[in-house]
Amino acid sequence: MGIMNFYKPRRPSKFRYVYRYYDPKKEEMERKIRRAERKLNPDAPITPEEVKENLEGAFRRQSKILRKYGDDDNVGQTIAEKNRKLILYLVLLAVLLLWLVRSSGISHFFGALGYYF
Repeated sequence: MGIMNFYKPRRPSKFRYVYRYYDPKKEEMERKIRRAERKLNPDAPITPEEVKENLEGAFRRQSKILRKYGDDDNVGQTIAEKNRKLILYLVLLAVLLLWLVRSSGISHFFGALGYYF
């Protein structure tokens, strides 16, 4: 990671898979129909597919900490924004340190750097 790549991290290439025998829209529709039938007839036997649907992501949904990482809406700040904040904080820290050294009059402790203060 060189200086030129400070704000542009390398990203992996994307993999696109085209489904041949699987229709996600049809699967989602069947899942909704099963849920609706389950609400109408709660005494019906539970199928393994229903158990699997209930278990998918159950731990993540119940955990407050992990819940925020599951949502794509809460991606947060980009790396460039975080780097800008870090640089800003470092500059502010350097200015604060310079001001403290100048105001306290202890610049002679810094030897050669005392000339600049």
